[in-house]
Amino acid sequence: MRQIITTTVLGMRLASLTLVAYWSVIFTGTHIPSVRLPSFSNADKAYHFAAFTGLAILLAWALPKSRRHPRRHLLIALGIGVAYAIFDESTQLLVRGRSAEVLDFVADCGGLLTGLFVYSVLRSLITPPAPKLHQPSCGGRVGM
Repeated sequence: MRQIITTTVLGMRLASLTLVAYWSVIFTGTHIPSVRLPSFSNADKAYHFAAFTGLAILLAWALPKSRRHPRRHLLIALGIGVAYAIFDESTQLLVRGRSAEVLDFVADCGGLLTGLFVYSVLRSLITPPAPKLHQPSCGGRVGM
C-alpha cells in the first residue's frame, strides 16, 4: 500500500497531480456564474463542506512529511486551506450571480478539519508505524 503514497507520473508525485486537478475543478466550480445544482435546504453549505474536505485530504497527502515533526504538514495544510477559503469567498464577489457568505466560510473550515481528521485516520491505517530507534543503555557508570 506504500506505493500509492510515493507513486509518480511523469516525474511528479501522484498526490501533487491529483491536488492540482482537484483544486482547478473546485476553483472553476466556485467562479463560474451561478449554476442551478440539485438543491435541498443549505445545499451550498454541503457542497462547500464536501469540496474542502477533499481539498484538505489532498493537501495533507501532497505536502512533504517530516519524521521530526510528523503533524506539521497537517497544520500547514490547514493554514493553506483557510487562506484559500478566504480567497475563494472574497473573489466570488467579482463573479455575477455569486456572493460571499460567512456560513460558506464556516462550512469550508469544517470541511478542512474533517478532511484532516479523515486523512490522519486513513494514513494511520495504511502506513505502518515507523520503527523506534533503539538506544543502547549503559549498565554501568561512565567516565570513571
